[in-house]
Amino acid sequence: MEAFCEEDYHTISIDEIAEYTITLRNKGDEDTATISYKRPPGWYGDISERKVTLKKYETKNIIVEVFPSGSCKCGVYETHVKIESQGGEIDLTLKTEVFFLGDVSIKIFNYTVENGNVDFYVLLDNTGDKKDVEVIFRVDDTEKERQKLSIEGLKEAVFSWSLESGEHKISFECVSDDENQKNNKLTKTINFGEYGESKSQPEMYMESATTLMNEGKYFEAYYYYCSLDDEEGKDRCEKYIIADRYEQDGERLLKNGKYTEACSFLSEALNYYKNLGDSKKVSEIEEVLKSFSDKLHPGTSLPETVIKENTTMVTSLVAGLALLLLVNIILILELSKKKRAKDTEEKYKRIKRKYGL
Repeated sequence: MEAFCEEDYHTISIDEIAEYTITLRNKGDEDTATISYKRPPGWYGDISERKVTLKKYETKNIIVEVFPSGSCKCGVYETHVKIESQGGEIDLTLKTEVFFLGDVSIKIFNYTVENGNVDFYVLLDNTGDKKDVEVIFRVDDTEKERQKLSIEGLKEAVFSWSLESGEHKISFECVSDDENQKNNKLTKTINFGEYGESKSQPEMYMESATTLMNEGKYFEAYYYYCSLDDEEGKDRCEKYIIADRYEQDGERLLKNGKYTEACSFLSEALNYYKNLGDSKKVSEIEEVLKSFSDKLHPGTSLPETVIKENTTMVTSLVAGLALLLLVNIILILELSKKKRAKDTEEKYKRIKRKYGL
């Protein structure tokens, strides 16, 4: 028995499936081969057949599919395939390169007012490979300040302005060499009144956290709850992060025709949203589950029983996320505000790098 894969290296985006064709050829007497494989941690996949019997001189193709989870980072990953038969053991290595289009974006900006001075806090996120960016601050389309920053992941930039009473159009634009920039500009019209309503940094952070939660930007909201040392907010946000990860991976599985697996992940998301009392998300997930119920394997029901089919896979994925969040977020009440903001940013970046969020 011999085995080979002519195209053993594929390049895919984060939402695609890598498909490999392994050819088995039997040159001797009738033989039975058992095929197994080991995927990269956290990945999903399938083999068309795990056991085949070939007569003398017979050839058969086996299809191996692998695709990454939503938390996967860019890089080259290996899938190891083992073919065992009476003729011996054959090991093949399939390589998959994962890429995604980077982006530099402005997530949100807010401000504090004190004694006629305004400080704008701009939350930036860089998922591209260009670290150096420029952030331009404008008032009523007139440039007031430009900062050159080096950003990996998330960073908060601060711009100061001497308050001018009345209504003003405030805008920030982030510019880099990355071609894929979709959310790199954010504009708000703000009425500061005659003197500007006083607003503290904690008030500003709470406003930002609430806005981000309503927009479904849970991990960014978590950044602000950490800055506020808000345990209740962190706990609720953490549950949304986990639910959202189940939902995203479920939708990716559904997109790739993995209906039973998608049902499992979406059912877990549904349970989290029910516990959070989010009736809107519950309704959305239920509609999605109903939309492909006819494509599930016989005997699979909605939504309880399907959850058990991939218990090990989904538990390890989410338990890892929750554990990392709990281990890395350490309270820093004794630190100054300036150091607290810096440390929070570093912790956020470490978590985001680990999970590729």
